Amino acid sequence: MSDGVRLDLRNIRSPIVVFCSYGDNITPPPQALGWITDLYRDDADLFGHDQTIVYATHDNIGHLGIFVSSSTGRKEHREFVSNIDLIDMLPSGLYEAHMGAKIEATPNADLVDGDHVLSISPRSIDDVRAIVQPDAESDRRFATAAYVSNFNLGLYRSCVQPWLRMCVTPWSADLASKFHPLRISYESWSDRHPLASSVAQAAQKVRESRKTAPADNPFWQMQGVVSDSVVASLNCYRDIRDAAVEQLFEAIYGAPWLQALAGLPQQRDDGRSAISEEPGDADARHAAIAAEHERLRHSMSTGGLIEASVRALLFVRRTHREADERGFNLARAMAGKLSDRGILSFKQVVREQAKLLRLDADAAIDALPGMLSGAPPAEVRNAARDIDKLSTTLPLDEHERVDLARVLTIFESAATTRSAPRANARQQVK
Repeated sequence: MSDGVRLDLRNIRSPIVVFCSYGDNITPPPQALGWITDLYRDDADLFGHDQTIVYATHDNIGHLGIFVSSSTGRKEHREFVSNIDLIDMLPSGLYEAHMGAKIEATPNADLVDGDHVLSISPRSIDDVRAIVQPDAESDRRFATAAYVSNFNLGLYRSCVQPWLRMCVTPWSADLASKFHPLRISYESWSDRHPLASSVAQAAQKVRESRKTAPADNPFWQMQGVVSDSVVASLNCYRDIRDAAVEQLFEAIYGAPWLQALAGLPQQRDDGRSAISEEPGDADARHAAIAAEHERLRHSMSTGGLIEASVRALLFVRRTHREADERGFNLARAMAGKLSDRGILSFKQVVREQAKLLRLDADAAIDALPGMLSGAPPAEVRNAARDIDKLSTTLPLDEHERVDLARVLTIFESAATTRSAPRANARQQVK
């Protein structure tokens, strides 16, 4: 910025949710998700910046419908809002959200709030890159358009704006705004028009005596035909207009002489854009990542029963890694039984244990016996039952079943080890 502060979207720590649609011809998914591939080279780069991004795509809803459509509000908006705790709990990474209908056959349907089930699946930077499909030629055209725009803006501010400021007064500016064509079309037939009140009275009488026309009414059928023809003609006009604008844009800003005038470098042989620069990596960022890894290695054995339970559950689901609101609600209930530290503390535990497993899964699991050594045997066994129940909310593959058996054995061994000294102590007392 002008004061020297560097803005970097990679410094955002709150989860970022992106909702876009393939029916949006203004901000389609390649544009709405393009910033992700601009910021991150690969998944390791995303993990290193500890950022969580969740995106969802719709098949056909339009640009305005994303914000105002009632069907979208009842489904996508409601699911995102009602599951904000689940999204906030996700470890760093890239995820795609899906909304499926809740039916009678849905397992654990009582754990679902609403008519849809929100599920979140991990994705990679390559998955987003397949959607975005970066195009070096498009980058050059838009860079040329930006150069021409800045050039015209400089000419305007230097040659035109000073004269306009001397000629325009607040009164003339207000008058010009009132006579703007977009305002005139509405205000010419507003409530201030002398005939507007009579039309309003006539409309009210029509509402009071209105009757539904039968389906075989010729005027009703004619209305449908005319309406369909208007929709088809508008869609045809839109497609022709968009295609013409696109071709004109490519012809003007794709001209080699104009790109050379804009000072753009020659196209690279590997097809990659020669104008888009990857965000820089500061030495402080690398040092911070190394320090974080060192901190995590020293905290492998830190925690008690709740940390061990969450770590074991994440270990079992680490290959499948799909999360939905049913599992989250069960996990939150399990955490409530093990601890009264609240939802915020639970989120921190989940994110911390996910980082440990991502750093070194085997070392994290080998540390479980020490974490369970101070917990009562009954609570350890109850936690093992909860892990077994949580793990089976979604089908397990062969590897996940092996991992589940491994962690359940560790929990049972810890409970048995704690029970044995107590039994020996009671025998000595007798």
